[in-house]
Amino acid sequence: MWLAVDCGNTRVKWALVRGARIAGTGAAREVSALRAAARKCAGGGAVVSNVGGARAAAQIQSALKPCGAAEFVPPPPRKFGGLLNHYKPPQSLGVDRWLALLAAARGGRNIIVADAGTALTIDALKHNGEFIGGVIVPGGRAMKAALRRDANLKLGARESLTTAATPAATNTESAAAAGTQMAMAGAIMKFRQCALPGAAIVVTGGDAVSLLPWLPKFARHRPHLVTEGIARWRELRK
Repeated sequence: MWLAVDCGNTRVKWALVRGARIAGTGAAREVSALRAAARKCAGGGAVVSNVGGARAAAQIQSALKPCGAAEFVPPPPRKFGGLLNHYKPPQSLGVDRWLALLAAARGGRNIIVADAGTALTIDALKHNGEFIGGVIVPGGRAMKAALRRDANLKLGARESLTTAATPAATNTESAAAAGTQMAMAGAIMKFRQCALPGAAIVVTGGDAVSLLPWLPKFARHRPHLVTEGIARWRELRK
């Protein structure tokens, strides 16, 4: 058993992987929470996707010591595993976005990959594995913080969007939640219309579940998409 780690801007997520199966998952704001997971796969090693910077990388290395060797996925190349990366330069693409695309590229169809985390990234992947580009939108957390700060709205402390709001809300909290969710879902649909009309939609990330009711029924939730990409990278880089 080995450990897949996805360190983002606000949370670190992990998955215990046994063969082709995910045996357990977890998430926390503090990297130190990885220690318990690392002990469960002692000696099995770990593969890490990190967009949290050098300080987070050092903390991850320390937390993963019980697990054995930790391998960090390097910046994205132009070509790998059937995926053609048109970002300029290719290595400037976030490694988490690239790994999600690497996992999605196995479908052999045009697809929009939306990762709803601290930021909402929306990427277009052609059926032949060409990543043609994407957009970055403030995530739900950032939108809510902006409404508090810039519009002086009295909103609750809860940052994440865990449930779908009523479209025509009758209180400020619900109105902000609905507006945020609609803005994010609208960005996904508009990008699809402009970049890859008719493409499938895959949604991942912490706020993915809250977006699904606002998207067409054919949109699919793949909560472990980055982990799938880590596993794919681990398999191909041997």
